[in-house]
Amino acid sequence: GSEGSRVQRNFDLLRKALQAKGIEAMDLSGQAFSPDRYDFEPLGEPQPMAGLTRATIIQCERPLVRLDGKMLQPAKGIVGRPADQAATV
Repeated sequence: GSEGSRVQRNFDLLRKALQAKGIEAMDLSGQAFSPDRYDFEPLGEPQPMAGLTRATIIQCERPLVRLDGKMLQPAKGIVGRPADQAATV
């Protein structure tokens, strides 16, 4: 209803105000993952997922936060890995 759309509008205004100050929060879901990424901390072991061809961030529990392009907080979440071929047979 209107309550949800008002909350979304307020959130969008807040995000724009933060961006104007050089602060951005990013959801890294869907991006490729490699162990040498400094901006993402995996939670637990990578989960096998059908349909993946490479390690991918499948769920971002905490966003990456940057101030003027400098990382304040790395993102944290769950990584998926391609399911083993043998497991799909």
